[in-house]
Amino acid sequence: MPTVLNWDDEFSELSQKIRAINLDFRIIYTFQQKESDVLANLENEILSIAKEIGISSEELNNILNAPCKISQPSNNLQWDDNFFLNYNPSLVESKIKEEVLKNPDFLPTLSTLDYIIVALSGLIATIVDILIVKIPKDINYLGKYQQQGSNFTQWLKNLGIDEEGKLNLFLR
Repeated sequence: MPTVLNWDDEFSELSQKIRAINLDFRIIYTFQQKESDVLANLENEILSIAKEIGISSEELNNILNAPCKISQPSNNLQWDDNFFLNYNPSLVESKIKEEVLKNPDFLPTLSTLDYIIVALSGLIATIVDILIVKIPKDINYLGKYQQQGSNFTQWLKNLGIDEEGKLNLFLR
């Protein structure tokens, strides 16, 4: 006779979900235990510091158990508060770009020192590229593309290797 209701699959799924939830609760419980231990250690440290500075435990309990006053927001806003409340920062950026494009005199002009720094950094980058970064000597890519490299790179590759292709004694 065929079964009308088969609850085995549903029960096994629910059982697995309950086990997962139970494991999650155990993890949370161990985490809470560790945090409780940390809080107990902090409380002991506070009590020892209070004893060192001469505060009795009753005074400390009065301080810790006193109700906290919730501060009310003041109506006296500073200029920066008003600025950020009245102006969206992304809109301000677009307005600044628009103003600069309308009147390029807002931007400061480059000085002679600025031009010298740009020229020197470009020159140094060019020299480094020519001497060091250039493609290594005699690269054969995929057996059909030949590329010529720099002599400096070839010299670096052969540095410390004698005529027989062995390392010099000081590199061994």
